[in-house]
Amino acid sequence: MRRFIVALFIVFLSLSISSNLIAAPITATATGAEVKVTYEEPSTNVDGTPCTDLAKTTVYFDKGQGPVKGIDVTATKETGGGTILTTFIVPIGNNEEADISIWATASDKNGNESGKSNQVTIRIDFLSPSPPK
Repeated sequence: MRRFIVALFIVFLSLSISSNLIAAPITATATGAEVKVTYEEPSTNVDGTPCTDLAKTTVYFDKGQGPVKGIDVTATKETGGGTILTTFIVPIGNNEEADISIWATASDKNGNESGKSNQVTIRIDFLSPSPPK
């Protein structure tokens, strides 16, 4: 019985920290290390009900070393639906190049975070070519 109660508590805890918000698809482009991301805030929860407590969206990136928070964007309104165009800098040094994975999540006022949006990959290239022969 005790194991059942512990298992039930773990299931309840995992359900309570998952957000009901749906993350919107994103697009991204890079100019140098500056990444421009565009997406629409969610306006519905995963159960189809209208969003009423959107707090922010968060853009993450991964250079192959694990997820890093790129930028938090305050919600345009609690019901979502706003179009977001934001920029952030990916730290990459001279003579480096990398494929960067980018995605967004949405969070409500209780701090519950949605799953990932679609993930896009862009290339940032600061690697110089070899000299001509």
